[in-house]
Amino acid sequence: MSFKGYIAFDFDGTLISSHWAVIECVRLTMQEHFGRSFTFDEVKAKYTTDIYAMNERFGIKSAQEGKKLLDIWAKYAREIENTPRVYPGVIELLDKLSANNYELFIWTGRDRASTLEIAKYNDILKYFTDLRCSTDCAMKPHPQGLHEMLDEFPKEKVIVVGDSQTDMRGAKDFGGVGVGAAWGEFANHDSLRENGAHVILDNVKDCFDCFEKIIGE
Repeated sequence: MSFKGYIAFDFDGTLISSHWAVIECVRLTMQEHFGRSFTFDEVKAKYTTDIYAMNERFGIKSAQEGKKLLDIWAKYAREIENTPRVYPGVIELLDKLSANNYELFIWTGRDRASTLEIAKYNDILKYFTDLRCSTDCAMKPHPQGLHEMLDEFPKEKVIVVGDSQTDMRGAKDFGGVGVGAAWGEFANHDSLRENGAHVILDNVKDCFDCFEKIIGE
């Protein structure tokens, strides 16, 4: 079957609102790793959606140590993050995209187990053909996950939607069209623009018309 376009959505901050839970998960992860207490505000001040940059802010530089953190994160993610909800308008958008011949994918920095749990809880997994998570492939901004899911399609028909600089850098390196999701709690217009966003949207409701325009260009 031939589709009009192919859209890869980031998960946290784009489809799913998980602001508090993400920071709390990082706090518990760092506490276990370093063996000392961290306050919520301390972690919030160092948090960034760029995992490599955040690790450096905590003094973590080796890939091996980063891998240990990812394993700890996955444990806490399964324990405390099973109820984040989709942003208002997301279900309506996914329905409309599916009805208008778009093929949908998820590309996330979250581990696969908690991604599937949250997606199932919100009943959105049925909309997506495939997904790539941090435990499946190289982490963002590396575009390995995008290549594995979308390499067979024309790059000009691939749209990557995300709230972070890593999403936009990954979209640019892949060769697709980056759309900044500025409705997320951590989204920053300047950062999205500087890292290659083709367009930045402040509301979920603006997505469909934007996608139609991009695919038609």
